[in-house]
Amino acid sequence: MMRHFTIHEDSVHFLARADPRDPGQSSRACSAAKAMGYMASALVLSQEKNLRIRQEAEELISSAERHIKHCYSTEPENFQLLPLLRSEWPIWWLTHSVFQHLYPEGPADPKPVDLSTPAPAPLDACWELDGQAKLCPLNKAAWMAVNGVYLLDDQHLQGMAPGLQSSRILQLFCDGRPLHRRATGEALLESLSASIATAEPSWSSVQWWSKQFVALQDPKFSDPSAGAYSASFIGEKAGMYIEETSAGDPYNAEWLQAYLTAFNRMGLQPHLVRRSEEVRAGVLYFWRINQMFGGGQLAGAPGVGLAVAQHLSAFDVSMGAALWPRPETMQFYQDKIALRDLFTRIGVPAPKSWVVQSLQDLEMLMQRGELKDADFPLVLKHPYAASSRGMMSCATSQEVRSVVGQWLQEHQVPCLLQRQLRIARDMRVTYVGGEIIQGYWRVKAAMNDLSSGSAAGSSLDFDTPLEEIAPFVRSFAAATGIDIGGMDIAFPEDAAEGPVVFEVSPIFDLNPEPPAEWRQRPYREYKQTEDYKKRRAENYALCAQKVVEYALQRRGRLFVDIDNTISDAWKRIRRATIPQWPGHSFDAKAHSPEELAKDSPLPGAQGALASLTRDWEVTYLSARGAAGAFQAASKWLKEHHFPSYGQLVLVRTSSHGHVYKCNPIPLIFSNIYIYI
Repeated sequence: MMRHFTIHEDSVHFLARADPRDPGQSSRACSAAKAMGYMASALVLSQEKNLRIRQEAEELISSAERHIKHCYSTEPENFQLLPLLRSEWPIWWLTHSVFQHLYPEGPADPKPVDLSTPAPAPLDACWELDGQAKLCPLNKAAWMAVNGVYLLDDQHLQGMAPGLQSSRILQLFCDGRPLHRRATGEALLESLSASIATAEPSWSSVQWWSKQFVALQDPKFSDPSAGAYSASFIGEKAGMYIEETSAGDPYNAEWLQAYLTAFNRMGLQPHLVRRSEEVRAGVLYFWRINQMFGGGQLAGAPGVGLAVAQHLSAFDVSMGAALWPRPETMQFYQDKIALRDLFTRIGVPAPKSWVVQSLQDLEMLMQRGELKDADFPLVLKHPYAASSRGMMSCATSQEVRSVVGQWLQEHQVPCLLQRQLRIARDMRVTYVGGEIIQGYWRVKAAMNDLSSGSAAGSSLDFDTPLEEIAPFVRSFAAATGIDIGGMDIAFPEDAAEGPVVFEVSPIFDLNPEPPAEWRQRPYREYKQTEDYKKRRAENYALCAQKVVEYALQRRGRLFVDIDNTISDAWKRIRRATIPQWPGHSFDAKAHSPEELAKDSPLPGAQGALASLTRDWEVTYLSARGAAGAFQAASKWLKEHHFPSYGQLVLVRTSSHGHVYKCNPIPLIFSNIYIYI
């Protein structure tokens, strides 16, 4: 039996606004309100669970499509598409909402990649062919005309070249000359008039809810003699460095796959590299290297983190490529002695500790009174091991010599002595940019257990006071310079203040919250289930996405003029200045690609910009309106090793540059402009 639905009162009001008829005018077969009525009804039906009713929603969508196509072709004078676009509920939003209800779908994750062997290099995009920045041609047939404005959506862009998106368009060109960019949506908001026929060609970006368009105004668009359109695109912002000796480790491979999943969900196309010479200028490369670096030869040995940091520092950052997280934070990876020195230097609250390399060191500590009876019991820790390996306890000062002597003999590395805290649980907090993304208590199986790790039989409690400790974590990240980390903290029962920090690591694991039936059981048992593996993979992907978002958001946007800021343009200007009486004239040839190529870079300009790319995204801006100026300018930037040489905005006159100031690329929190 057919069910009847009543459209909400707000829908009726909005349908009336969508219909261009005067209130007293009789209804006609073609109207915008009729098309919108189909879609509004479809939105109601699509939210029902009954399959037959949901099928009716699909039929209504088809009816709306047929109605619009029929009326637009048979009654072009009366039936206007613009009301459908300007309505409070645009038809694009209605369509998107209906399909979301009919076909709910989660984010598509990329297929797993075999990271142990090099993958074939991806084909160059149309804007980056043969290592040169290029303009992508835009087929006129793909544009849709709406009241004198021509629209191009992502579907048609991707049909021209895979990966193209309107949100990545940096600039439009006609016959190689830059078009004036207007403020977002301006082309559709102004009232059309006769003067539009004489206006200069221009473009802007337009977004109707979740759908993105490029809007072009050109009175000569349909003229057969009109020029060819093309676009420059924002290049790759992010890349991934796959260090092959550690990529084969199962845990590290999972993390690398998590980054690929995060890139895919964010709509980013990362540049994957396996060697330092493959990096591209201006790209921010993410990495994840654990103790299996070098095939695991340094696992548990002194200097594994320092070796990774030195390996990453060998990347040629002079070209403007940058690495994230900060490679220098790896000096603290699996090095409790380096962390102890850092905490002491900047005043991080931590359990009292001592380092001994021999029994003689121990004797001196006790003779000088630095290690007292009141400091016992002690925990002996391996400074370079993970997962509580090498931990021992020492209850009294009477047995400390034999216990420490045995430990030193067995491990052959310095021993970290640490006052044992009276705690039944400690907390693992994972943060990105100082903001907590996960936290849980590790509850010991028994109060006297040395370790709270899951291997020791602990259980996890995810009911944690994250809001209360958030200021502490934020201050800790700022003071240590470790932007991203997993830190272990505790609140001693016999201490009036807290928390205290055991350690922090830039490389960490992320244990997922278990189902309710597992919360009181040892977590190590839950780790053997398939549900654990599935949840952990999702945890990794969410964390990787947070890391990428933070790294991109923290970058400011730096607009740099080319002429006389990074290039010595005065010589070219002087060559083109011709004396005459009275005054002088100027040879327009000075702006030709041939002359632009003769400019030399100003001393120090390239190195200064290359040093900023980790914290700033560089965009070049110049008033060069001649055909071929884009190719000439980007080629000049590349030949002189400037970062982000394809990130180039050209305007015909300097007054046109203001639009780019008003429309920063998403994810940027601050803009700086450098001009002479």
